Amino acid sequence: MKKILIFSLLLASSLSVGADPRENEELHPIDVNLTHCLSLEKNMTTSGMERCTIEAIKEWDSELNRTYKALMSQLDTPSKEQLKLAQRAWVKYKELEIKNISSIYRYSFHSGNGGSMLIPMQAMDELEITKSRTLELTGYLSII
Repeated sequence: MKKILIFSLLLASSLSVGADPRENEELHPIDVNLTHCLSLEKNMTTSGMERCTIEAIKEWDSELNRTYKALMSQLDTPSKEQLKLAQRAWVKYKELEIKNISSIYRYSFHSGNGGSMLIPMQAMDELEITKSRTLELTGYLSII
């Protein structure tokens, strides 16, 4: 139960810290779904929390792709090329950062710090990468 409480606190701070101020402090529907999923008794386990978070990662990835396409459809050719270059660089960053996160959590686990709660915590850190980029692109889209 202590682990669930700790993860819930981390989730709550993550959802509010990762919120884009341009969204009027309202939770994004993906975050609402994640919070609901995590609140179900069947998901109050390490594997349940991980499952909920992985589903949210998939949803954020879909939202990122939708937002990227919408933004590309609004830009002129030079701006499209610039966005394409930036997005390719971001994808490389994302891949490297996920490897970095994995390495750090693996080290922490093998050092005896954190136990099984590191699994959903790692998934949440990975989620934040795509969520953050999605909210950035959403912000750009809102000014066009």
